[in-house]
Amino acid sequence: VRNYKINAYLRGKREPWSFGYNEFKFQEIEKNISDLHLLKGLRNKQVPNNFGVGLDERVFEYSWIFSRLSNKAAKMLDAGSTFNFKFVLNNEQVKKKDLCIFTFYPETPSFPSMDNVTYKYGDLREMEFQDESFDEVVSKSTIEHIDMDNNIYGYDIEKNDDVKKKSYDYMLAVK
Repeated sequence: VRNYKINAYLRGKREPWSFGYNEFKFQEIEKNISDLHLLKGLRNKQVPNNFGVGLDERVFEYSWIFSRLSNKAAKMLDAGSTFNFKFVLNNEQVKKKDLCIFTFYPETPSFPSMDNVTYKYGDLREMEFQDESFDEVVSKSTIEHIDMDNNIYGYDIEKNDDVKKKSYDYMLAVK
């Protein structure tokens, strides 16, 4: 079914969000996060011509994140469920990590049976981890939403009206 959708997208007009778009996009992300030559280039601020053209920002975001991950075993916090996709969790770099996925509530799918993955649920503003609990932290398209009215996403979380307190401040404690 996945290949059928991808082929339909490639045979069509390649319009974002059309039939097969998401399958093609995730296939590209999966390929890119395993491409060591691409990741090395991104680490050195070398972006291939036309990289990600016609696809949304996720294609670049995941590649950029993976270009900055260490290639060694480490304790990693995923603040906001960036890595909660089977193809990401099966990536060789991620399989070396002791990964804690911290998100507001359980998502479908999730992968609690994976030996290196644990899930914690709660508000990112109230994480109870000790200082220096993690060697690496990843977060994508999450931090900027902290303290905003997120009811449109189905979250019933109290909004912080203190404009002096920025969402980034919450992450400073997590290293």
